[in-house]
Amino acid sequence: AYREIHEMVERGFVVHKGRGRGAKYYVILPEKIDIELFTERFPILRKLLSTQKTMSNTEYRKIFGLSRHQAYRELKRLVAEGYLMLAGRGRGAYYKAGNRLFPESYLLQNCA
Repeated sequence: AYREIHEMVERGFVVHKGRGRGAKYYVILPEKIDIELFTERFPILRKLLSTQKTMSNTEYRKIFGLSRHQAYRELKRLVAEGYLMLAGRGRGAYYKAGNRLFPESYLLQNCA
């Protein structure tokens, strides 16, 4: 059971509090992930991509302290929802701002 629980923690489905036999594990609800993503990470992401044009999965993980699986899942969702655009493949893949990340600039370019 330890391996399965550890894998769920690595993937971001479960968090643990404490150590050893006294450790407690809690399931993370999707709503909590959404709130954390859009209230805590989103402003930092906007600031980062306003100063530098691209970002890699590794940079995203380091900034937010996420596992590879958590970062992949969040980045995939942000691309699907139009906040980011994925360019390249494999190790050379990087992300740049999508139309929804900076809607004000998108509106200025396309509605003027």
